[in-house]
Amino acid sequence: MPAGSDSDGLPLTIGLVGVGTIGSAVIRGLCSPGPGAPEKIPRVILSPRGAAKAAELAAAFPSHVSIAASNQEVVDSADCVLVAVLFKQAEEVLHSLKFREGQKVLTLVAGLMPTRLQ
Repeated sequence: MPAGSDSDGLPLTIGLVGVGTIGSAVIRGLCSPGPGAPEKIPRVILSPRGAAKAAELAAAFPSHVSIAASNQEVVDSADCVLVAVLFKQAEEVLHSLKFREGQKVLTLVAGLMPTRLQ
């Protein structure tokens, strides 16, 4: 089992930068009980982008989801970061973020290749 992950192989802490339709659906799926749900729900840190959807998720899953003060706080707090902003916002958002060496970063941005995150 990799460091920073549970018995399901999920990271212990997942950060989401950009809380829109796709990102919030992913977090809702991770945090909702049911068939195929993880044994242990990870801690989720949401960016303040998409404040209304972030507040809905934090209210729906208060023991698992919290909202960070900034995108960088999301990155600093998470074992794995999901990037889910619009393609036209990606360059601006990613340019200001400092990821840790070896930190897992996944893109949910259509048209943004993972090599652009390196």
